[in-house]
Amino acid sequence: MKNKLLKVSMLVLITSLVSCQQADTTENNAIAADAIYFGGDIITMEGDSAIYAEAVAIKHGKIIFIGDKVAAEKWKGDSTLMNDLKGNTMMPGFIDPHLHPSIATSILSVEITSAMEWNTPNGKSIVVKDHKAFMGRITELAKDYQEKGSVLYAWGYFKPYHGVITKDSLNKISQTLPIVIWQRSCHEFILNDAGLKYFNLSKDSFDTKDNSHTYSNWDEGHVWEAGVFKITQRVVDSLGSVKRYKKGLEMMSKVFHKGGLTTVAEQGFPQIDLNMEWSLDSAEIHKNSTTFRFMLVPNAMYLYPKCNSGAKVLSFCDSLIKTGSSKMDYVKAVKIYVDGAIFSQLMILSQPYQDCHHGNWMMDPKAQNDVFLTFWKADWDIHIHVNGDGGLDTLLAIIDRAKLEKPDSKSKVFLEHYGYAREDQHNKVSKYGLLVSNNPYYYYELSAPYSKDGLGIERASKISPVGSLVKRGVPLSFHSDYFMAPAEPLTLVWTAVNRVNSASETLAPEEKVSLWMAMKAVTIEAARSIRKEGELGSIKVGKKADFVILGQNPFKIAPLDIKDIPILETVFEGKSFPISKK
Repeated sequence: MKNKLLKVSMLVLITSLVSCQQADTTENNAIAADAIYFGGDIITMEGDSAIYAEAVAIKHGKIIFIGDKVAAEKWKGDSTLMNDLKGNTMMPGFIDPHLHPSIATSILSVEITSAMEWNTPNGKSIVVKDHKAFMGRITELAKDYQEKGSVLYAWGYFKPYHGVITKDSLNKISQTLPIVIWQRSCHEFILNDAGLKYFNLSKDSFDTKDNSHTYSNWDEGHVWEAGVFKITQRVVDSLGSVKRYKKGLEMMSKVFHKGGLTTVAEQGFPQIDLNMEWSLDSAEIHKNSTTFRFMLVPNAMYLYPKCNSGAKVLSFCDSLIKTGSSKMDYVKAVKIYVDGAIFSQLMILSQPYQDCHHGNWMMDPKAQNDVFLTFWKADWDIHIHVNGDGGLDTLLAIIDRAKLEKPDSKSKVFLEHYGYAREDQHNKVSKYGLLVSNNPYYYYELSAPYSKDGLGIERASKISPVGSLVKRGVPLSFHSDYFMAPAEPLTLVWTAVNRVNSASETLAPEEKVSLWMAMKAVTIEAARSIRKEGELGSIKVGKKADFVILGQNPFKIAPLDIKDIPILETVFEGKSFPISKK
């Protein structure tokens, strides 16, 4: 009898023990990580220097643990993926806080005839370095397009490399095929007679001025800056057609993935048509295969002519920013445009260009002031496209007036591009607590040709003066403004750290920045520029599980090799997206 009772007691005890173990396992699995990363250099980008972690655990798309491998094992459950980095390097996913998908999609769907090589999903572009090569390439393409019976759009023309191109130059190639040359900056068109006829443009169409500024030349078939929208809106609409846009979006997503990007921001939404861009962008972004989120900054240059006042622009934007989603959301900010493109030598300078020509405004200064003051008083962030020191003088005067009217505004002001500026302006930017998002690739492509034509060596060597900003403690992020630079953050880092230009020269070496500052500029500081530093930009518990996995540690190789680091994989909100080697 005692033996029977003992057996029954043991059975109950064993059953209870198994039940407890199952309960523990169930409880552990409830809090277990979805994945644990280990076995490589994990750089958090927190703090003032490179901090490494042995392991990172993630759950439901967020980071739940950072620390040593032994402690990470406590987060392991039955279904936890153990992701061995195998000696590779993991960092926060790269962020590009300023690009224009509407422009990128259009360029990716047309012919690229640039002096620089571009990586596209269709392979590398053909490099076209001088006038003869450019005309030869357009002639070659024209033969194909003549057979297709469609308009030839070619992007990438840049006068310092390709010389003077006019309507007559293009007429010599074809008098029947519509040809549209889209200048490198995207702020200019040159059309032949057949192109002008195709888009129903006449000499009367070109006879337009804005506050005494001329934006077109009929004899040359040339339109620039504000004239692009005032005169050649039909060309813009054609480039942004639904069919072309859809095709370009798919290609653009592949480019962003290969660049290691997990967050991008459209600095100026919309560019062409609000409803069309929102609909098509949203469809692409919300695909399960899309590897990044998309932030949007409302575009005052698009909205102001429709609203006719800063107050109405603010009212519209206030409604607009409530319509976002988790993968495609608005930044509570506005984008203002000051002066023209640096790639067109239409930025406004305080001292004349070498040929004494003048730059152009993108928005009239009165409109700039109206929008700035309205949003400043409303405590919204303000992003401002400004390239030249003359344009910056005007902007700083606008900021001075705003500070007098509301000294305690909570607005953060971000200077976008900051192509060329003076020492006294760096000091004022620092004093006012302004933030800068710079495109260091300007220096790479432009300093060599502009030192000979346009700016001269002294000013050209100081293009993208990021070292001067860092020395003054100005918060600094980097952007591509894709296609003004490749959507490849490591290329931007390489340029800022080495300051080697397209002619293999190092001009103004004092404008170099440290590798740490450069890597911050494409991670945590890039997140700050779109007010997402609490969610993105570093590997920290509670932040999004957005990572990029590199084949080499940028802090352990020669600086000149940084742009060639293999990008192996991105992780977006905990989901892995390996990058094809093709």
